[in-house]
Amino acid sequence: MARSKPRAPYVPPTITEAGLALSPGLASMLLEWASDDPFRSMLCGLGIGVANGQPYLCATDGHRLVRVPIAGSGLPCRINAVWSADKVTRAIRLAKVDGTPTVTLAWSDVESGAMFPPVDQVVPQPKIDGDAKPCAVNPAYLTDAGRIGAALAKLTDDDGNVVAVIRTLSGALEPMRIDILRSGYTLATLVIMPMRADVPHACVYEAPVAAKPTTTSKIKQAA
Repeated sequence: MARSKPRAPYVPPTITEAGLALSPGLASMLLEWASDDPFRSMLCGLGIGVANGQPYLCATDGHRLVRVPIAGSGLPCRINAVWSADKVTRAIRLAKVDGTPTVTLAWSDVESGAMFPPVDQVVPQPKIDGDAKPCAVNPAYLTDAGRIGAALAKLTDDDGNVVAVIRTLSGALEPMRIDILRSGYTLATLVIMPMRADVPHACVYEAPVAAKPTTTSKIKQAA
């Protein structure tokens, strides 16, 4: 039986002189959460946001958001920089052709005049509220969140389990925050915007509809 190839340690996006270096798998995963709406060009790709002095590589379509911490390297970081989906896809293809383990999102490829929105204003702070109302979200986004968790698990080594922690469910119209963790380290933060829906505190199941009498039973009764 062939032994599986050992996984390399997880390497977060890192600032370099040429641009932002990250793994092709991570770049592809983040790009799945970007918008494809041509009227929201600043969301059609990957961008850099910042919260409490920490830069993040982010993707959002306006309904959900994922951010991954960027590792410090002592070099300056271009906050609010945006790379279009085409530029990111091209960088992924070049890395595959060259056989390099990293993708470089070049500073020279940053979209001129485009600014990534201040996502730090969207990400809810972790808190616990015993009286919080439940929130409703699109279940398809939860499926996407599961795919990101699985992708991150493949990008990391075998030391420590990758878990998803729901940090905030503090109100019916507040975002859901999900942190993907490994050994206490945050690999990514996901934000899913809520839907307007009448959500009860307790699960209410619809009663089954009583079966109608069949024609056969009526014929037997008539006989």
